Amino acid sequence: MGIGPSTCAYRNDCAFHKKTSDTTAIMLLKELYCHGGPSKCEILKRWFRGKPIPTNMLPDGTSETTGEGEEDER
Repeated sequence: MGIGPSTCAYRNDCAFHKKTSDTTAIMLLKELYCHGGPSKCEILKRWFRGKPIPTNMLPDGTSETTGEGEEDER
């Protein structure tokens, strides 16, 4: 999807948006939050408030886990 009025302003710096994974879940989250409804994105809300954003945070506010079920702490 192209850049439009509802495309996220933080996308160029966002670790989630930069993910190269093309799993169905990641693609769906990008479509829903990055391109369709950035105002609902917890990552963007934190960015606007100047709060830290974990690199494994997902737009819904949950954390992506590694294959072993532990949070990625990169």
